[in-house]
Amino acid sequence: NHSVDPSKNPFYKQLSKTIPSQNLRAFDKEVKSFLYNLQGQNSRIVLPAEDNKALSLHQRYLVLQIFIPFGYQWWVEIGMSDLVGIRRRINLTTVQGKQEGKYFSYRYPLEVTRGKWLFLGIDVFSFMNAFKDQTFRALDQITIGSTCRLRRIFTMKDFFN
Repeated sequence: NHSVDPSKNPFYKQLSKTIPSQNLRAFDKEVKSFLYNLQGQNSRIVLPAEDNKALSLHQRYLVLQIFIPFGYQWWVEIGMSDLVGIRRRINLTTVQGKQEGKYFSYRYPLEVTRGKWLFLGIDVFSFMNAFKDQTFRALDQITIGSTCRLRRIFTMKDFFN
C-alpha cells in the first residue's frame, strides 16, 4: 500500500533524521514513490539518526538515487572508519574550490548532472587512499545536504556496467 509512510515505523525513525525536521519523507505522485524533499541551504538528512551509532556498511559502492535542481549547491559527507577503527570524513561538494586534505578529512569538488534523476555511485574504498596506508573497514555515516530530492540510498558490492 503506497499510502502508508514507512518513516512511521520505529525502525526507520532510528535510521535517519532530517534537519530541519519538517523535511519528512512523503509520497510524490510524479515519481510514484516516497521521497525526501530537502529544501534550503541548511537542510540535510543524516544516517544514522543518533550520533553515537554507526551504519557499519562494508560494501564498496554507495549509490544515491537523487535529483539535484539547477542553481543550487549540493554536498554529501561520508564518514568511514579504517581497520584500526579511526573515523575519517570525505566531503564531496558542488561548491567551486580545490581538493583539500587534512589528517582525518578530505574535501573533493564534485560535478553532477542537474535537473534530472540520476544514480550517483561513489566508490568509498577509493577515498580511503587519500589517507596514507589506511584500509577501508566500514561506511559509518552519511550526511546529504542542501536542496535535492532523494529517493533511495543503498550500497553495492559491484557497480552497474
